[in-house]
Amino acid sequence: MIESLITDFSFHRSVFCLHAFEDGTIISGGGHELKVWDSLTGFKRKEVRKLPETAGFVRTLAPTSLSDSDALLYIGTTKNNVLEGSLGEKFRSLIQVSQSA
Repeated sequence: MIESLITDFSFHRSVFCLHAFEDGTIISGGGHELKVWDSLTGFKRKEVRKLPETAGFVRTLAPTSLSDSDALLYIGTTKNNVLEGSLGEKFRSLIQVSQSA
């Protein structure tokens, strides 16, 4: 049995990406959510950011800085969208692929 260090992880879907920053911040992505954790304080959840349902589910996360958790983030989704934003600002669509046949 695996013992969980994080008691309120509670994603409703699978977690597909994690990124750890030098300051101890960890960002996890799954479903329509990004969750922000502080690994230096026993993995207390700091924030939850929800992406628009029309964007698709989070599949990948690419920060522009390894040291600054407030840096720009690029999010790839299941609907082939790429979003740009940060924890302090709204995410906007950079690349949006039409779903029509």
